Amino acid sequence: MNIAISGKRRSGKDTITKIFLALMYNKNHSPVMDVEQYAMGDKSGKEIAEKVNAEICRFSDPRRSIICNLIGCECADLEDKEYRDQILPVKFWKGKEPMTVNDLMVWVSEDIGRKGLYEDIWADANEKKVKIAVSKRTCVFTPDMKYINELNAMKSIPGNVLIRVNRWRTLWDWIHYFGLDQTEEVLKWYAKENGNKELLPYHLFENKITSAIPPVHLQPILSQNKGETELDNKDYLFDFVLENKGDISYLIQQVKEIARTINLI
Repeated sequence: MNIAISGKRRSGKDTITKIFLALMYNKNHSPVMDVEQYAMGDKSGKEIAEKVNAEICRFSDPRRSIICNLIGCECADLEDKEYRDQILPVKFWKGKEPMTVNDLMVWVSEDIGRKGLYEDIWADANEKKVKIAVSKRTCVFTPDMKYINELNAMKSIPGNVLIRVNRWRTLWDWIHYFGLDQTEEVLKWYAKENGNKELLPYHLFENKITSAIPPVHLQPILSQNKGETELDNKDYLFDFVLENKGDISYLIQQVKEIARTINLI
C-alpha cells in the first residue's frame, strides 16, 4: 500500500504521516505509544517506520540529496525554515542577487530539473523508488505530493491511497503565513474585520482578501510557487480529504477513520 498526501506548506502532512505510523505501531505493540504526543513531537517518523515495516519516500528526497552535497548539510537541516532562509556564499548567487538555501532548492527543482531536463523528472524518480518500496513494505508514505504529475505517478502504483489535507487558519494566521503582517493595506483591512477569529480554509481566505485588497499588495499570495497551488481546489482527485482545523485530537480521529477504512489497523 502507498499512502500519498498532498497539502499546502505547514498543512499537517508530516503530522498525519506520524499519526498513521503511531496507529500501526499500537496495533501490534505493547505498551502502546501516546499518538498525540508522538504526532506533535520532533521525531521524523523514520524511527517508527522501521518497526512497522513501513517506509517514507519523498518526492523531494533526490533533489535534497543534491542540495546537501552542494552546500554540506544534512537533509534534516532543510526542514528548518530559519536554515532555508540563510544567505548562501557569493559563489552560489546569480549575478549580484543573493541566494538563500530555499532559493537554491527551488532552482535545482525547477530550473535544473523540471525546465532544464524534463517536466516529470522528480515524479519519475520517486515513482521508481516507491514501486520498489511497496514490493517490500506493508505501507509506504509519500507526504509531499504537490503536482498533478506527482499525483498521476502515485495513481499508477497498485494499492494507492491519495489524501488531501486542507489546513484551516484564522485571518491573522493566514496573513502571517504569507508574510503580509507588515503590509499597511492588509493591516487596515484586518482592522476593519475587528480581529475576526473565524477559522477559514485557504480558498475562502483567498476569496476574502483578494476581493478586498488590490493585487499589488498581495504578491506573496499571487506569486506562490506552482507546487503550492496546482492541487488547490481539486479535492475530487483524492480518495480522502482531511480538514485540519488545528485540533490534534480531531485530526487523529479523522486519520483513524481512514486507517480503518483501508484496513491499515
